Amino acid sequence: MTRLPRISSGAMLRAMVNAITEVGFLIDTEGVVLACNETLAARLGCRVSDLVGHSIHDHVPADVTEQMRVHIERVIATGEAVRFEDVRQGHVIAVSIQPVTTHCGQVVAMAVFARDVTDGRLMETDLRESRAQYRRIVEMANEGIWVLDAHQVGSFLNEGMARSLGYTVQEMLGRPMTDFMFDEDLPDHEARIRARHAGACDRYERRLRHKDGSVRWMLVSATPLMDPAGQFAGSFGMFTDITDRKQLEEALRESERRYRAIANYTYDWENWIGTDGRPKWISPSVERMTGYTAEECLAMPDYPLPLVHPEDRQRLAVDLAIADREELDSREFRIVRKDGTVRWGSVVCRPIYDDHGVHL
Repeated sequence: MTRLPRISSGAMLRAMVNAITEVGFLIDTEGVVLACNETLAARLGCRVSDLVGHSIHDHVPADVTEQMRVHIERVIATGEAVRFEDVRQGHVIAVSIQPVTTHCGQVVAMAVFARDVTDGRLMETDLRESRAQYRRIVEMANEGIWVLDAHQVGSFLNEGMARSLGYTVQEMLGRPMTDFMFDEDLPDHEARIRARHAGACDRYERRLRHKDGSVRWMLVSATPLMDPAGQFAGSFGMFTDITDRKQLEEALRESERRYRAIANYTYDWENWIGTDGRPKWISPSVERMTGYTAEECLAMPDYPLPLVHPEDRQRLAVDLAIADREELDSREFRIVRKDGTVRWGSVVCRPIYDDHGVHL
């Protein structure tokens, strides 16, 4: 067994105190320094020997002395440790005063430790401000924000997300996303979650069920959340309500279906010629009149002139050029059908403009 060399208690105390990187000193109940470390001496611009045996109050500013006296008296009276912070010249100093007592509990000395915690407090302040700013951004965002855990249960969502589905935040927290989905969309949802487990980000459209049972369409931007070990921990989703856009798109499709139904079943041979002179649409009735399908006509160069009798082409070409700028009343011409037979027809042209007067 190794024997420790004989070391005086005073030497051991000095070694322990000097090992502390923060300010540390031992004082009696009158404030006389019994021991201190070199950190304190350096802070006060003197030697350790200049402090030991002298009152600590002789080496610190008067306002510090008054503050220390209050806390020292409290420690002596209660026998309990005191901790406080002192802000001085832009620095935050955390001070701890620990009582040294006899076996009967009488305070005979105090160990004082002081540490500059300015950087830590600034970091805490920055963190609080950053969190507050983040929360303001999240709560004020027009988009819905929905955070799901590894089991797809909502762990966080903002007011915008809850409001878009007619719920409160508390009503949606702790519930799986599937509670707000339609059954027929679940297979696609499960496939996307499997991809998210593999680390894939995603952007897609999803139907969600409003509290009143109606459909709300969302544009979803989803990002996987991973834990420090790289394991899937959940998903972060941004939800943009596109219901109005989807309704407009459906209304437009319905309008197009009605227009096409009318246009496709019109008895007359109808055409829409673009500003470049190329046909944009030809009614199916062209086949009844010419023997050519609409698809065949769309592929023809210089349409519709190949369908016009050679003796009428030049005159009709001039008329169609004029019709690009103004209305053209009825013009008769001969049609050469696919089987070579000739039929008479007439053409009426009207230029088309959009709501802003742009020639279409």
